[in-house]
Amino acid sequence: ATTCAPREVATDDLVAGGLESRTHDYDFAVVGRVTAVTTAMSEGENHGRTYVEISVSGAFGTRTGWSGVVVTTPDPGWVSGYAFEEGRSYFVPFVAEGPDGMINYVGACDLVEEVADADVTAAHLAEVASENGVDFVYPIATSASGAFVTVIFLGVLGFLLWWTVRMRRSSRTRLSGTGSDPLQPPEP
Repeated sequence: ATTCAPREVATDDLVAGGLESRTHDYDFAVVGRVTAVTTAMSEGENHGRTYVEISVSGAFGTRTGWSGVVVTTPDPGWVSGYAFEEGRSYFVPFVAEGPDGMINYVGACDLVEEVADADVTAAHLAEVASENGVDFVYPIATSASGAFVTVIFLGVLGFLLWWTVRMRRSSRTRLSGTGSDPLQPPEP
């Protein structure tokens, strides 16, 4: 198993520093809940790869809102990978491409931190990011319920706009007769 040096930076400080510390530089970080862990085992020195699906509550280092991300770790956590557990929430910093071409790479000694509540942690770290000029976004709505709410909202907004324009035109028509003529004094 890999032996890691003691953690030298707090999560708040890592975010405030733009996802860079003395010993680690990350491209991105997410706060979220692990929804699936899948290991692809292999023979030899490379013990396989583990793919970790994360439902994202907040993303750092990007201006694109992700609803989910898959990070890759070298193994299930018993040699040099981080031991993620399904259903738990984490702050996960990662690099876009790691050793052997692993995409969204996370290693055992990376500054991953388990958190009690992903949404609360994301909100707190969003403030830290904002105060320090670090890109942060909340996830985009991709669920059917999120899309439904958006469609309803836009429908109501459209109706109010239509109604407002119609009422303004109606009031002009009643005053001048045609809606395009200048106002005329009433006839005796």
